[in-house]
Amino acid sequence: MEPPAPENMVNTADHKLYKRRWLMLLLFVIYAFNGALQWTQFTTINNLVTKYYNVSTTQVEWTASVFILSFIILAIPSLYLIDLMGVRYVVILSALGIAVGNWMKLFSVAPDRFYLAFIGQCCSASFLKLTYGLFGRFTAIWFGADEISTAGVLVVLGDHLGSAFSYILPAIMVDDGSEEVIGNGLRNMYLSVSISSTVIFFSILFFLQTKPKIPPSIAQVKQKQVKKDKILSALGKMMRKPAFLWFILSFGLNCATSTSVAICLNEIIVTNFPDATSKDVGNIGFVMMFVGIFGSLLVGKMLDKTKLFKEYSIVLTICTTISMIAFTWSLKSGNVLFVYAAALLIGFFVTGYYSSGMQLGIELTYPIHEEISTTITFLSGALFSLITTVAYGYMIKIYGDLISNIVMIVLNIIAVVATLCIKVDLKRQRAENEPKASELKEFIK
Repeated sequence: MEPPAPENMVNTADHKLYKRRWLMLLLFVIYAFNGALQWTQFTTINNLVTKYYNVSTTQVEWTASVFILSFIILAIPSLYLIDLMGVRYVVILSALGIAVGNWMKLFSVAPDRFYLAFIGQCCSASFLKLTYGLFGRFTAIWFGADEISTAGVLVVLGDHLGSAFSYILPAIMVDDGSEEVIGNGLRNMYLSVSISSTVIFFSILFFLQTKPKIPPSIAQVKQKQVKKDKILSALGKMMRKPAFLWFILSFGLNCATSTSVAICLNEIIVTNFPDATSKDVGNIGFVMMFVGIFGSLLVGKMLDKTKLFKEYSIVLTICTTISMIAFTWSLKSGNVLFVYAAALLIGFFVTGYYSSGMQLGIELTYPIHEEISTTITFLSGALFSLITTVAYGYMIKIYGDLISNIVMIVLNIIAVVATLCIKVDLKRQRAENEPKASELKEFIK
């Protein structure tokens, strides 16, 4: 049974803000954090995992890539599942699947059970990705027009903060040494994440609501008055919008370059700095992701005030390109501190771009429901990321990281051009500012 709707409300009229929206946001942020906590759980300590399980570095890299692949496979089916079950029950199902995957990994602590660790990772990744399309939808159905970008940033931050800790926790908890030492470290890591996943599942089960009784914004009120498109029809409309096509090209390339670096970070650092350890890799990855919190919060606040979605996307894409150039140079500098500084820049600008990009995609496709536009936005990132990660890992082995990073920089430059080509029409903002709901018909075209 769904929990009762809260009674305490802020504001009046036909759209109202519920105080309990902050509890809903906290639950969703913690859920996103826990799911992302497992992303680079293995690749951060790639050298230790290969040593313990006697597998190749490529096999270990696939434990992170499976998060991308699972979303590509499940993106469209997840939309139908959300339509069938509703937001709350899909999140409950996802949280349960993540917990089950983690408990499976706990039983993989033996040198001949990498297959079980991989199956558990696939389980957690697949159930997590069922809800990625809800990042934009969840904030839209709970938060007002002047706080929706900030709320969206906080949801994305939950995901990125989890990614940050997926670098540093394995490096802290798993020490290099004998088979027994590594095995004990893995067991402790698996157990801690399994327990947290279970606690989060029960928290969501008992406290998460689907939506408030009254919409939080005028745009949501108007959206409810429009008959919801069938998923394939909505996808067709989106794919006929040149601005959205330019946008998903830009978003996909931006995500791809940073994701490729994140997944292959262990191999890059160990190759260029032979004295570096898995802890160094974990610290660099943590810095890259953690600093993104401040970039995202700043971007979210500015977007709520200015509504300059395209302008911020352009600036952040250019800065991401410059950051990749700095990272490429830092690897050849001989000083690992420069790598930390470059990773800091990548994290700050890329994470900020995720937030502005997600909101821009929603603006371009309104009144199509947010879970559809957000799913396609993240799907473009996943498709490009999977291709570039595989290619990037291959190029590093054949040509070295210098040539590989130059290719990534070229892709970033293409992303800048694609962002400049976007013809912006902020439909959700226009709907929010139009007094007559009947005028919404122009947005449906």
